[in-house]
Amino acid sequence: MKDEASLTQRLSRIASVGSTLTGTAFKTLGAKLTGQHDAIPQILTDALGKLKGPAMKVGQILSMVPGILPDDIAHNLMQLQSNAPSMGWPFVRRRMAAELGPNWQDHFQYFERTATAAASLGQVHKAQLHDGTWVACKLQYPNMLNIIQGDLDQLTLLLKTYENTLGVINTEHMRSELKDRLIEELDYTSELQNMQSFQNVFSTTNQPVQIPKTFPQLSTAKLLTMEWVDGVDLMTVKSWPQADKEKVATNLFNAWYYPLYHHGLLHGDPHFGNYKIRPDGSIVLLDFGCIRQFSNTFLVGIMQLYNALKHGNDHAAKAAYETWGFSNLTPELVNALNIWARYLYAPLIDDRKRLLIESKTSGKQAAKSVLSALKNTGKVQPPREFVFMDRAAVGVGSAMIHLNVQLNWHQLFTSLTKHL
Repeated sequence: MKDEASLTQRLSRIASVGSTLTGTAFKTLGAKLTGQHDAIPQILTDALGKLKGPAMKVGQILSMVPGILPDDIAHNLMQLQSNAPSMGWPFVRRRMAAELGPNWQDHFQYFERTATAAASLGQVHKAQLHDGTWVACKLQYPNMLNIIQGDLDQLTLLLKTYENTLGVINTEHMRSELKDRLIEELDYTSELQNMQSFQNVFSTTNQPVQIPKTFPQLSTAKLLTMEWVDGVDLMTVKSWPQADKEKVATNLFNAWYYPLYHHGLLHGDPHFGNYKIRPDGSIVLLDFGCIRQFSNTFLVGIMQLYNALKHGNDHAAKAAYETWGFSNLTPELVNALNIWARYLYAPLIDDRKRLLIESKTSGKQAAKSVLSALKNTGKVQPPREFVFMDRAAVGVGSAMIHLNVQLNWHQLFTSLTKHL
């Protein structure tokens, strides 16, 4: 019966996704034909909001990178980071009872029925404990494991299509990493432990970063209760004075990369809904479901490659790639990898105050050059760690581009890595 129910849920899920996407396609086409172009961004947002799970995460990521989508579509998709369609009160009441028992409301002096934020895996309700403490209750949507497994099947198909079309990248490690990390995100007990780990990290430094306090007694595998912390989003900060924006950018850079370079911990999901900014420019980090632990060897490889690129030493660059787990490194393959590495490391090597990306077309040009070079080398298999390392770089980099700040990225990087 359990397998039968699971199959029924999967079939229902596939039918739901198919009907949603098909309906979206027809609505979008209809909007184009009737000249109602303004309706298209909302149609896409509504469709991805209903899908939840990894499909919504795609919309979130696409909206973060300036220039990858038209501004009106990117603006609407950005709302999915914290303002996706939420589940109603009957669902919330049932789910809270399932997690804390039938008398769950006795734990709270006040519990807001309407979600204050809703994203890809769950939604957040503001509540108050009997001692007056305001908390955020993050409640997971139902059947998320089945939903993610179904989406991962589709993702596998997409990655294989991508691999077969380009013929240059082996996506096996990418699939494995995405699967493991996404399933980990469903365990809020693990997320609570991740939050405590980050609290320990920042308790030993003067970095202006706050991690909300957790309440284990009011948390389960599908419910996470934490301190409510106020702050504004990145889009609000865009209107701040330039000096204040530079302060926020510096704090945001350190919030992500101090834990990595000093403790091997990386927050792998830096979309704009996963942090808040306080009036003093300090950062409140949120959503710790996707945390990656890196070995010291991997971190040393980062510095090896940095120094190799800085001094133009291809032999040292090859050694750095081997430290990370790349194999069968021919001179041609090292050259191809160096093209992309030079693009990523350029702001960190350049010892001056500058924009993070000084040319809007440099990324596309670098990617085109890499793909062209790889066609002569055979398939390359990026290590698993690269998936969320790159995702974090895209997320943090996008924030810096949106803020339009000029900083000395070289000094920020070397100050964090001088102990390696």
